[in-house]
Amino acid sequence: MKNYFCALMMGVSLVVPVATITADQPKKQSAEELRLGARVLEVLMDSHGVYETISPQKVQDLQAAAGKLTQLGLLGRMLSGDLLKKMPVFTKVTNLQIAEAVDEGTLQQLPRCFPNVETLMLTYASPLKPDSIGYLSSMAKLKGIILVDLGSKNAETFCATDETCQLIGKDFPHLTQLVVTLVSSNTIAITDAGIEALIPLTELKTLVLNPCEVSDQGLQVIGDNFPALQELTIKSKKISPTALSALSKKRPKLHVK
Repeated sequence: MKNYFCALMMGVSLVVPVATITADQPKKQSAEELRLGARVLEVLMDSHGVYETISPQKVQDLQAAAGKLTQLGLLGRMLSGDLLKKMPVFTKVTNLQIAEAVDEGTLQQLPRCFPNVETLMLTYASPLKPDSIGYLSSMAKLKGIILVDLGSKNAETFCATDETCQLIGKDFPHLTQLVVTLVSSNTIAITDAGIEALIPLTELKTLVLNPCEVSDQGLQVIGDNFPALQELTIKSKKISPTALSALSKKRPKLHVK
């Protein structure tokens, strides 16, 4: 069954099929929030990532939205590090979704512009280094990270590797949801080493690795750790039915897909 991340922006519909994502559904927005969100998208689209092109009146619109919006969906082409440096701080946004290309300058400024985000979803098809997630380490309230790779001709573009897992395990000990999904990519990078790096995430409830290169040994590590884990979606050709059966017996309350 496929779920869909949909962003409706100024009449442009972005629909990305994402297999087995179990992200919590955002709360329904009020009419005022929808209006403010649409205005933010309009202003940022017109700015082309350059703050100086935003008129004083539109800056006021952004400031008004910054104090009221609780969730926001953006396109990477709207953003830049220089733009976010000067943007008002969106103190109430807890759910942030960014699609398309996301450069490192943008990632560096996300903690300043969106300090209270609890769930962050990045849907991308452009180069990101494995350690790019480290720019988000100061987002202390982050509980959910969702990375969706749409694929690229460049085999080195996928940012979620064992190194990424090391940073997540070190910087986000209170994470409750981690989703890494490849829609189409030349690189499958998370291995048993990545699972071991995530062991500090004792509050993790949902883990999705689809696909990955985790083996029976990595599955055993999952069974021996992650005491709060409730849902596991893991797709790997290196995992045997015997190992899955053993995990089910050891963790009968764990829902495995």
